[in-house]
Amino acid sequence: MAPPESNGSSRETIRKQVQARREKEREVHAKEAPAGPVLTSDDIRAAIYKEEVGLAELLIKLLSGRYCFDHAAGVWHRWAGHYWEPDHLREHRKAVDELADRLEEEAKTVSAGGAKFKKQGKTEKAEDEEKYAGLLREKAKALRRARTRNVVVDMSADGEGSLGVTGEQWDCEPKLLPVENGVVELETGRLRPGRPEEYLRAHAPTRYDPEAQCPAFETFLNEIHPELREVHAFLKRALGYGLLGEVREHKFLIFYGQGRNGKGVLLAALQETLGDQLFRTVVKELLLDQGKVRSSSGPRPEIMSLRGLRFATAQEPDDGQRFSLGAVKELTGGNTLVGRNPHDKREQAFKPSHLFVLETNFMPRAQADDYAFWERVLLLRFPVSFVDREALAPNERRQDRDLKDKLAKEKEGILRWLVEGYLEWCERGLDPPPYVRDATAEYRRDEDYIADFLEARCVVDDRVWPGMTPDEYLSLERTMETQSARLYDEFKEWAVDEAGFKKAPAHAKFSRDMKRRFPSVKRGSVYFGGVGIRAEG
Repeated sequence: MAPPESNGSSRETIRKQVQARREKEREVHAKEAPAGPVLTSDDIRAAIYKEEVGLAELLIKLLSGRYCFDHAAGVWHRWAGHYWEPDHLREHRKAVDELADRLEEEAKTVSAGGAKFKKQGKTEKAEDEEKYAGLLREKAKALRRARTRNVVVDMSADGEGSLGVTGEQWDCEPKLLPVENGVVELETGRLRPGRPEEYLRAHAPTRYDPEAQCPAFETFLNEIHPELREVHAFLKRALGYGLLGEVREHKFLIFYGQGRNGKGVLLAALQETLGDQLFRTVVKELLLDQGKVRSSSGPRPEIMSLRGLRFATAQEPDDGQRFSLGAVKELTGGNTLVGRNPHDKREQAFKPSHLFVLETNFMPRAQADDYAFWERVLLLRFPVSFVDREALAPNERRQDRDLKDKLAKEKEGILRWLVEGYLEWCERGLDPPPYVRDATAEYRRDEDYIADFLEARCVVDDRVWPGMTPDEYLSLERTMETQSARLYDEFKEWAVDEAGFKKAPAHAKFSRDMKRRFPSVKRGSVYFGGVGIRAEG
């Protein structure tokens, strides 16, 4: 899919605009910071006679934008300045003391007013005010008792206009990246304060500085793909796109190489920069065929683990495992995902926000003729090997034992590099270079076991084509035909003896795959037209 419009602004123009704002950052933050809640005397007087309901109304007004309760997960959250975070210390309960303090303060003000009325001889008015002040003190005292506190807190989270949220609001704002010192508007590169009403929760534990540099990181990129500038640029666009927070490109990346080749170090640097709320390693079984049907009614915590992520990585499938084509399409397609954690009260639906990256030493098996699957795959080979001795082979480099520490110190620069990569993606899209396209095409060809079998053991009539109907085939002048069972016997022998299969695919699968390439006719048993077994010698 094409990237969004870049609004006519080049990356360099945007960077200059950001730089011009740097000196004004504190002023901007001060202007845009949410105002603190205020309980007026009128607010208090209107609510105080409604018992706990009124106290809950006051608490909602006091804590709105500072605390909220997620009904789906059963968890309170607190506003941390630029993003929401779970209220692990239960500070929302302590915040009830603020309401009690405000009522006591109001009681003093009312008492002072009553005293003035008394001096003016307005005895009845003075008595009314003193009764009201006493009621305020009584409610303040009640709020400091556990029973009333618990009731009021619970009521404050219930219903429309309360502190409660359904749980579906979290992290639904693509193009916004919460970081340690604000929120980055990716479309402009501008840093601004976070806003409670955006309900951003997943954030990077890194400050955003548009001028930060990462020389060790950029040197490392050149080492893992020496002199392949188009690969460096592609990697920057692809990883920058991963910041977006929604699925525009129905792709997933495969980082492939035989150990100590830098792919793990690269992903570790990204995780250090983005933190485990935005970048997380998930169970590899999400993408792989498990050979069993999952219960549709059970919890799906593995799906919930994807919520709010910008990057989801999986590591090291076992040799010979197969991709689950349905799972790959589900997790890279952009359609709504539905999951439930084991202790959640109900299922939650959310739009995916992640880019999937598989890090592997072994390429999982895949069906070569599944067009939708191969449209999603982008394979990047890591050809260099980093060794802890003198480099001997052309593809070897001496390992830098301190590299991870060096990259960790450059995480502000790496974040800047990623934001630039996003802007470059906006202008150009992913645009994979030949190095990536060719590797992906080679992977697909390697998975085409039928083509390998035909090349090794068969002869094929070039007048026959995939999708040819039996009638079209029968209209040809005499051509070769071979019984399906005879072909399968030949295939089984080839698969185990020459192709490295531990066990040949079942006859039924072999037949299905052959029918995609050759017409089948029934002559007592099934025959495939246009294919024969090559004579030995």
